[in-house]
Amino acid sequence: MTHRPLFWPAILTGCAGALLASPSPAPAQPPAPEARPLTWAADPDGGVPYVFKDPNDPTRLIGFEVDLKDALARELKRPIIFKHYDFKSLIPGLERGDFDFAMNGLEVTPERQRLVRFTRPYYLYQLQLVVRAGEKRFRTLKEAGEHGFTIGTLEATAAERLLEEMGVPKRIYDDQDGPYKDLSFGRGVQGVLLDLPIALYYAAPDSHLKYTRHRDFPGLEFAGPPFAEGYYAIAVRKDNEELARDLDAALERLRDSGELKRILTKWELWNPDQYRLARTGPAGGTAEEMTFAKYFPLLLHGAWVTVQLTASGMGLAILLGLPIALLRLYGPAPLRLLATVYVEFFRGIPVLLLLAVLYFGLPAIA
Repeated sequence: MTHRPLFWPAILTGCAGALLASPSPAPAQPPAPEARPLTWAADPDGGVPYVFKDPNDPTRLIGFEVDLKDALARELKRPIIFKHYDFKSLIPGLERGDFDFAMNGLEVTPERQRLVRFTRPYYLYQLQLVVRAGEKRFRTLKEAGEHGFTIGTLEATAAERLLEEMGVPKRIYDDQDGPYKDLSFGRGVQGVLLDLPIALYYAAPDSHLKYTRHRDFPGLEFAGPPFAEGYYAIAVRKDNEELARDLDAALERLRDSGELKRILTKWELWNPDQYRLARTGPAGGTAEEMTFAKYFPLLLHGAWVTVQLTASGMGLAILLGLPIALLRLYGPAPLRLLATVYVEFFRGIPVLLLLAVLYFGLPAIA
């Protein structure tokens, strides 16, 4: 019969302590002078889930781009001030210098790229066709065009351009509620084509979203899966390359740290497609090629962190395991029993399962 080493429970316990241990606080530094605030422009009338007024407090703005703005302010160490601006005028206003950057579900398109500098994308979106529940006459844009059905959408969006390219009759609205309201009550449109983040809050199969509009516009459903993907990115003036590079770096750090995923998950916008953002550069282009000179130092750093965790974990294992071993051998009967139960419990659990708990469970707890 093969016996597992008795020190495995202590080692795993020590590793848990090492992972949860907090570093010593750094010595206090004198506060740096506050940088000039940046001005961010968006249209809160655009609606959920981008930037919109809190239903419980209309003076407060919420949305996943509001959370992203706060995260960018922390990364850039610069305050970011909101400026209300009409969506259709965001690009002209940016070119005039009315604000520093625009972030409002702006789709990266060739037309816009000729006018402004887009950062690396922060969201990979798709379009979603929504119809009335039980609609059997069509389930795709092609079928809608063949029947001459009118599809509602917003002006100056990727959805509008696609409808034009396919020759599908369209009706343009100035707000998100309009097309879904008309579709819900059977007024003038037979479908709505908008970005998936919007459609989720109006017609997703699951209506558990916190700020869902299902109750206001009932009887809607998705027609097929999402399609025609693209990217959201931050728009900056072409002559402000320094700010664009700073935003690129900040977005990359937010992605690498998991903060961007946390924000998208909070608003139930995260999906596996977002992992592809790691392979995209500014304006949705391909990220820079992986090279030995760029990534070998990162591998060395990762190896050094592994050595540190191993050494600290073993040290803690010795400190914690030695008392348990002494109690099991020489302690009073109740303590010997507890120590034996502790050791046998961990010996009976597969090591890989324990490592999985340490890797996935402890970060969720801490």
